[in-house]
Amino acid sequence: MRTLFILDRKDYTSDEKVLVRPSVRGIIMKDGMLCAVYSHRYDCYKHPGGGMEPGETHLQTLCREAREEAGVVVRAASVHPFGNVHRVSRGVDEYAEYDLFIQDNYYYLAEAEVTGLPVQYDTYELEEEPEAVLVSPEEFIRVNRTHDHHGADPAMIERETHVTELLLQENDAVYGNNQL
Repeated sequence: MRTLFILDRKDYTSDEKVLVRPSVRGIIMKDGMLCAVYSHRYDCYKHPGGGMEPGETHLQTLCREAREEAGVVVRAASVHPFGNVHRVSRGVDEYAEYDLFIQDNYYYLAEAEVTGLPVQYDTYELEEEPEAVLVSPEEFIRVNRTHDHHGADPAMIERETHVTELLLQENDAVYGNNQL
């Protein structure tokens, strides 16, 4: 899978306690809209996704996370790789026992077969006051680029927003307008 970009401030040393946790994220479309998760606490959008469980494939993780976080059933035949974002961060709250967090975020394009199913958030996710929504890519970007996110992880917001910007840029390059 191609690398979209790297988020790494290089503010660490080689002897720190490191957690490596790959994740899979879905850029899931339904009628030209993104199936996203909106955080009321942080006033931002993100793509459904999360860490891979032991033994899971990327497709299995994508389908599980889409169902849990966005209430969506993914049309498996529509899934295509979009790209990877490599992230290296210090001080990720939910993994406070580690000094350094390394994550490859594997993004996949997909179509939603079913939407509006009940969601199942983890306890730490509930703290973000999440809501599964349909949103235009433009609104996703506008909110993430212009609103105050009240202490949300800036690397996460940058990752999600820049991926969505790349999606629109590539769509425009292929179609000449928004044909999502």
